[in-house]
Amino acid sequence: MKKDIPKNGETVILVAGGTVEPGFIRRVFEEAEMPALLIGVDRGTIAILEAGLEPSRAIGDFDSVDTSQWERIRALPHVEKLIPEKDDTDTEHALRYAISLAPKKILMLGCTGTRLDQTISSIGLLKQATDAGIEAYILDANNRVRVVRDACTLREADAFGTYVSVLPYGDRIEHLIWRFENGELEGYKAKLFQVMIGTNNRDRNPADVADGVRRIVETIRMKHPESTVLLLPIFPCGETAEDKNRRRN
Repeated sequence: MKKDIPKNGETVILVAGGTVEPGFIRRVFEEAEMPALLIGVDRGTIAILEAGLEPSRAIGDFDSVDTSQWERIRALPHVEKLIPEKDDTDTEHALRYAISLAPKKILMLGCTGTRLDQTISSIGLLKQATDAGIEAYILDANNRVRVVRDACTLREADAFGTYVSVLPYGDRIEHLIWRFENGELEGYKAKLFQVMIGTNNRDRNPADVADGVRRIVETIRMKHPESTVLLLPIFPCGETAEDKNRRRN
């Protein structure tokens, strides 16, 4: 199977199987920084074809398409058919492929729609691109979603829509300490507190992380002396034991 190797500055557009209109796909493709690659994810491949475009690659287990749609997909030059029993979603698999191409930007369409769980999962996937140093967005007709780290400049001239929402992605120890010391432990009684935190502080000195966790536990005990505190270890990071984030955790 031929691999499409992009040049610097190229845009990769993923179209998943959520709600997306053909006209929106065409507009995003026409406005994207060229050259651009279109990747169809499962049923999203049909959406690309309905938009009058041809994907550079189709990826998925294609369990959401009917027989006639599959015949259209299998006729494409580059199709990667996945097995349905796997540890990742079709969208995650396609995103990892897009990241491997090292583009300047990744645009993800068809990642929102009627299933909230899939929307939330897709937003979580954006972090993989951010960690790889790639600017990535989920786009639909009403929203533009991006995960950033460190500084980010918002320019009015580039505004998408009327409103801007800035939300934290994952708790850090200092966030929980602030909330615990500013009212979140007030006004109720609890038999048990389960604490599992620290994975988002892996950029800090391990001794500082341990001190922060200790402060959290001590604050709970001070505010709720009759409660039990169950301190849980954080889940391992990365795919293998050699992953630098897992070793740091």
